[in-house]
Amino acid sequence: MARSNTRLMIKNDLAATCDYVEDYRRSYAEKFVISAFNGYVDSILARVKHDNAGKLSQEVKDAYAIVNEHGQAFRNAAVTPEYLRPASKNFAGHLRQLLRKQQQEEQRRIREQIREEEKARRDYERAIKEARREEEMLQSAVAEAMAKLQAATAEQREAFEQQLRDLEAQLAARKNDRAISMAQQTGGATSTSSQMWAHSVRVCTRSA
Repeated sequence: MARSNTRLMIKNDLAATCDYVEDYRRSYAEKFVISAFNGYVDSILARVKHDNAGKLSQEVKDAYAIVNEHGQAFRNAAVTPEYLRPASKNFAGHLRQLLRKQQQEEQRRIREQIREEEKARRDYERAIKEARREEEMLQSAVAEAMAKLQAATAEQREAFEQQLRDLEAQLAARKNDRAISMAQQTGGATSTSSQMWAHSVRVCTRSA
């Protein structure tokens, strides 16, 4: 309703006033201040964020005052208070829509992030199971190499000792990789929990 009111006021020459006697000069000056004011409002809307709504609403009123002050150079061309009221309602309506859209986009981003991290968790669990199977195979190979080493002749011992060192090095590397992977997964889960908590606080604060 407010949007249609502003259009109707502009059409009926009620949105602005001017002291020019000539119709074409008065019309030009009035259109100029209306356009300037609407341009200010559009630029203010472009800077909407979830935490600056109150500040921007005040800027609309400031824009009204600035435009009317500069309009004095054109025989007191000014946006009328009657136009400011529905224009402010228009702004408030757009503001609510933009904030709602931003909140929906933020929720969508978080849901997408949760889906991605859930997939990463499943991939991680599969990788950990595979790493444990490889460790078990290496442990069996180490045990087998130790048994062969104990039963080896002097000529065979050097080869079996080298085989045992290689297997033990592989086993240590697998354990180290798994420990690093587990630490990274834990850190990522903590970060996601913190982001979700922060988002919940913001939503609750807006609703308060």
